[in-house]
Amino acid sequence: MTFLIRIVLSIILLSSCELPRFDYPYIDLWNDALFRKDISVDEVFIEESKFSFIKVSYKKNDAIFILSSVNNEGVFTWVGSNYEIIKTYNGLILESSGLFPDTSIHAGDQLKITSTKFQEPLYSFYLDIDEPELLSLPVTYTLKSKKVLQGELAMFFERSSPIIGWVAQDKYWYRDGIIVRSEISITPLEPSIKIEFFYKY
Repeated sequence: MTFLIRIVLSIILLSSCELPRFDYPYIDLWNDALFRKDISVDEVFIEESKFSFIKVSYKKNDAIFILSSVNNEGVFTWVGSNYEIIKTYNGLILESSGLFPDTSIHAGDQLKITSTKFQEPLYSFYLDIDEPELLSLPVTYTLKSKKVLQGELAMFFERSSPIIGWVAQDKYWYRDGIIVRSEISITPLEPSIKIEFFYKY
């Protein structure tokens, strides 16, 4: 019992902001496992930001990604502080690398999605995932509901791949035709990713 008390006290002391940070990876692992890293986006944060950005919430962490570019098809490329990349179209993650399992919808399928403005009730595409490694995984994307809630258009899609028994729900919220937040399941073994969109133009 005394041993457990010492461990708990050690963890509390090591996680305190008042103590100097030690460059020992195992301390960071303990801290990441026990405490959520929240980023608060308030009016001051938005006002001080010079560029459009997204807040990404995944597992126990929040991260800010800055808008790097927008191509002719309307695909937004967002870059994180350690050069992580997320490419979105109307809230849908087309590609990701560096922050969570890397994923990519095949290029031809991306073109099919962007050419229809992401307004069709049914899509099918192939998805590459690196963790677990699943290449050319066939995915069906079906619109399940579309309704206006408190001035926002809410669209819920079902993401499914029967060959591995994967069924998940993706959610999108739009205000005045612009994506403001989304919740997306990109792999069968990981929790959903939540994204909030903030625009500076």
